[in-house]
Amino acid sequence: MYSEDKERLAALVATENYRIQEVFSIWSQIENKEQVMRDALTSVLSRGAVLRLLVCLGDDIKKLLFADLVELASVGHSDIALVRAVVKSLPRKWLLETIDLEANAVLDRTGDEETYRRMAELLADIDEELLASIVTRARESENADVREVANDFGKRLDE
Repeated sequence: MYSEDKERLAALVATENYRIQEVFSIWSQIENKEQVMRDALTSVLSRGAVLRLLVCLGDDIKKLLFADLVELASVGHSDIALVRAVVKSLPRKWLLETIDLEANAVLDRTGDEETYRRMAELLADIDEELLASIVTRARESENADVREVANDFGKRLDE
């Protein structure tokens, strides 16, 4: 039994390795990578596959799509954990220098409770100072639901 399971696992690994090679072969043939990826991120049908691919790709394409990724991280959906994983896979120094501007741009456009909550969740995983900045901004909101986000995440900062 055990040897059969080992053989099955070896077949599974070989299949996965082949699949990965095929994916990267196709990827190398795409000429306008940035626009194709940007478009794919807007589709529920392709978003998950694209995010899984982005996790494996270099930082250059992720940086080009960064604003789109932060926007995607600002709403709840089935791929939000993947979006956060891609964002957090970027070099920490670059991420810390860049994300505050993008997060604030998203909040400026929308600024509702869900957007604040999703941004706070993302920043809580990245940097406490960035989270504190969002909490401060949320506390100043005229929207009671947004101020509730500040209360929820302010408690995390106080711990």
